[in-house]
Amino acid sequence: MGFDKKKIGILVAAAIVIIASVGGFAYSKKADAKEATAKQALIASIGKQQDLEEVVKQAKMDAPVVSEAYPARVAPKVVASTTPSTSQATPKTESTPISSPTTPTTVKEIPQQSPVALQVATKVVTPAPAQQQAVQAITALTDSNIQHLQGYAPYSSAGGPGAYIDFTTEYSTQKADCDGLVKAFSPITLSDYYKMQAQWLTSPKLVYRSVIGQFCIRGVLTLTAYEDGNTFGLAPNVKYQREVEYRLTNAVKNGKITLSLDSTHYLSEFKAVK
Repeated sequence: MGFDKKKIGILVAAAIVIIASVGGFAYSKKADAKEATAKQALIASIGKQQDLEEVVKQAKMDAPVVSEAYPARVAPKVVASTTPSTSQATPKTESTPISSPTTPTTVKEIPQQSPVALQVATKVVTPAPAQQQAVQAITALTDSNIQHLQGYAPYSSAGGPGAYIDFTTEYSTQKADCDGLVKAFSPITLSDYYKMQAQWLTSPKLVYRSVIGQFCIRGVLTLTAYEDGNTFGLAPNVKYQREVEYRLTNAVKNGKITLSLDSTHYLSEFKAVK
């Protein structure tokens, strides 16, 4: 009888060991499955981010090349001209040259005076509102949109009607230059918009000339940031739009005439759009 109890004890102990081993194996399998699922989710997330960045990269490939040697000057909203400036930064963007400015015979001659420049500040970063109701995005410029953009005060307007060539006159007398500028210049590759999806809407009817012969072009810029800490403090993965004016000149570099960006002027604040 003693032998039987000993034998039974051994069998019970063996069964406990087997059950514990099976249970541990089942737990291990479950933990491995959970870890594998988490890894797959992480890989999918990284893959999606890479896909988004690839879309941005492909969209910018065919845009005019932007030189980063001299950062563009970012100034506040358009205001009246102030003290002349003779030590401005060298232009930044290079593209196809537009024909040299010529004064149309139907326009009052631009006064021969020292260049009057807008007081330029260092880069202005305007954080977007934390909570903002999204409005309908502008996907194509209507006549109403164009009239609205033309309504902002022109550069050097304090100099009177002869101090610049207005939108209507520039388009009617220099249409080829206006069309060429729209094709030759795009801001989407500027460093300020790095790692953002950028879209640019403009029209040949949104080009005018400043007192110093700059091409001033206005339009609607759409930005979508993919991460925090971006240039403008935009919420990631939210589409924003802002009205902008870029001022450009023909410049000689290495013996070639190129179209170069002088400065960027934001005409409105960022608006979240859908």
